[in-house]
Amino acid sequence: MTDIPKPNVIETLHDLKQFNFLYYMGILKAKEEGKKLVYMNAISPLEIVHSFDNLVAAYPENHAAAIQAKRM
Repeated sequence: MTDIPKPNVIETLHDLKQFNFLYYMGILKAKEEGKKLVYMNAISPLEIVHSFDNLVAAYPENHAAAIQAKRM
């Protein structure tokens, strides 16, 4: 009987964690600067948010993707 190889750890998981950390730290910094946070989804028009100086867009799907990658 042959041994079944274990799946490799996703090499980009570390990069994904770092990306999400920096992403949410940027959102926290914007909040501390007094900017308003706008939660958006992938089909929302981002241009509307960028037209205002005091709004910052956040995509909660990024956090969901990080959680899912962690479970893989």
